[in-house]
Amino acid sequence: MNKPNKHNKSKAKSGSAAVETAIVLPLFIMLAFGLFEYGWHFHNSHILNNAARQGARTATVHGNSNEEVAAAVLDSLRDSIGIDPADVNVRLAKMDTNSSKEDYTIDTLDEEENGSHVRVIITVQNRNLRGPIGMFLSRDEQRSVSATMYRNP
Repeated sequence: MNKPNKHNKSKAKSGSAAVETAIVLPLFIMLAFGLFEYGWHFHNSHILNNAARQGARTATVHGNSNEEVAAAVLDSLRDSIGIDPADVNVRLAKMDTNSSKEDYTIDTLDEEENGSHVRVIITVQNRNLRGPIGMFLSRDEQRSVSATMYRNP
């Protein structure tokens, strides 16, 4: 009767461990990169929302012009994630008080907007907001966020 060789069992175990690693490691790496991309997207969304709120705060102050609102938004974005100002579009709109629809686009802030809700809409080219993995994608989309605040009479 032959006794089983202990050396053969350890080779079989190490071979199965290598196969399991080859299956699990790519899945783990994809999961890790996916979480990193999601975090990058969440971070940029947070920064864009803060820039829109900063623009809306500036729009509610009497005497501020559209240029000052756009400058506040661009300063906030430039300080945070270094976006090229040429790729950012800042638009102001007066909101209808009876619904959440835009009444009209504001070309210049003046006394007419006092006592109404003013919305600041920021549109940014998505190529500026892609994470390290997303930069290899060829899609060139726009991301848009807005903030609405009441302009006191």
